[in-house]
Amino acid sequence: MKQKLRKIVVDGTSYRWRVRHVHEPKVGPPGYRCTEVLTVYCAGYPRAPARVRFVASEGVLVGYPRSGVVELVRGESRVFNLNRPGWIARLIRTFEGWEPDARQSPWVIDDGVERLRALVL
Repeated sequence: MKQKLRKIVVDGTSYRWRVRHVHEPKVGPPGYRCTEVLTVYCAGYPRAPARVRFVASEGVLVGYPRSGVVELVRGESRVFNLNRPGWIARLIRTFEGWEPDARQSPWVIDDGVERLRALVL
């Protein structure tokens, strides 16, 4: 089933966004790693979304207990629910360098977990 895009306006600009849970292949058991993927489209630029990956790793749980949740479990535990528009707006504001009007392909950000950490430190 195709996931519906949600609408959000950040600092006067309209966006559509969605979060999905994927299993990416990896070496070793269990053979995959969980990843939450946030995709954000700026209004009028459907070919150049920002795509942010939040990858499970030691001390980072993603997609548990439900899709869209990222939990930092080292030190002081923090839970981020990427289904909440407030977090999406805060993340969009960190997209320095994203120029959807000048691109024809996705702008991929692989350090989504680090961006979340930076928002709360």
